[in-house]
Amino acid sequence: MDLKRFPGYPLFIKSIIYFNKNVYLVFFTQLLLFNLSIYFLINSIDIKEHLFLYAILLSPITIYSQKLIYPDGLIFSLLIIIYVNFLKNNKKLYILFSLILFLIKAIFWFLIPLILFKFEKKIYKFYFTVTLCFTSFLLIYFLSPGKLVDITVERPGYINEIYNNKYNRELYLDITVNMENFCDLKNSYNFIDKNNKKLNFFKSDHKNKNGYSLSSEEIDFADPTIKQCLIYNKKEFQRKIFLFVFKENLFFQSKILIKTFFHTFSGWNLNDHLSYQMQNNINKFEKFNEFFSKEITNKYSKILPLFLLFFLIYLIFQKRINYKKLFSYEFLFLFNYSVIIMLSAQHPQDRYMLFNIIMFYFFIKKIQINTN
Repeated sequence: MDLKRFPGYPLFIKSIIYFNKNVYLVFFTQLLLFNLSIYFLINSIDIKEHLFLYAILLSPITIYSQKLIYPDGLIFSLLIIIYVNFLKNNKKLYILFSLILFLIKAIFWFLIPLILFKFEKKIYKFYFTVTLCFTSFLLIYFLSPGKLVDITVERPGYINEIYNNKYNRELYLDITVNMENFCDLKNSYNFIDKNNKKLNFFKSDHKNKNGYSLSSEEIDFADPTIKQCLIYNKKEFQRKIFLFVFKENLFFQSKILIKTFFHTFSGWNLNDHLSYQMQNNINKFEKFNEFFSKEITNKYSKILPLFLLFFLIYLIFQKRINYKKLFSYEFLFLFNYSVIIMLSAQHPQDRYMLFNIIMFYFFIKKIQINTN
């Protein structure tokens, strides 16, 4: 079960092209929903006090995401609609659109209990946040442990500290298997070569026909006995690998998790997926290519959260932060979503964070003490 890929988006596409096979109808529908969501947001706030919001909404990758067969553009629009209904205290529509979003991407399950978060005391808000985050961890641990293998075994592209080869993006996990006891998954394998601390991880691809990807959904082990065992024990095997690798490299793995959490919370992406695709698709148009170069779109998507981070630091030094409003809806959304991305995605991609910049902006505005 993959919490990041639910059947809602394929059904959304099929429902649109059922009568007409033109895929541009999907793009048109996504762009229509995008414009409607922005219209609803602008009309639910005093836009004169939030002019910076235009800079976020006009981000090239945000607009471009609506022209892709990825759910992220649709998710962005739905998240805005959900937030608007929260601002208007319309719980029925909030829950309805949250359920729709859940069917597209199940990791947003926490949005429904968030509508109940209005506790008076900070301690209850803290316990509530911890409970939601721990529940997310348990869901990933038991339903999608392959994601935990991804974040611990496969190295993110922005991390340079590799065991023996700084250009290699993966840890390699050496698995010594006792074939007689392998199916029991009880101390029948060794995970690490203690001599050189090099982890070996055999992936299933065209280069390694005898390998097996422990984090993928497919099982492709050459030995039929191992293949048969992992059909029934794959998730348990993945959980054991995650726990071992995490404990063996506790400081290093913790550093990666904290960095991913921080960047996701602020919307400061570390992997330029949308801008890369955008650049590849406009290469035919020279004038557009000069303006919307990969460097321009990358910098634009990074400058916005950096500006907000510096503004937040400025407010802290000026003692213009109302800490009583810290546990706001915006904070709880960003905190819970960041924990989920931290535990399920080894690459904090820009398409995961389109909405985060908006919520980070409103979070800062919520806790800012206005001196006027």
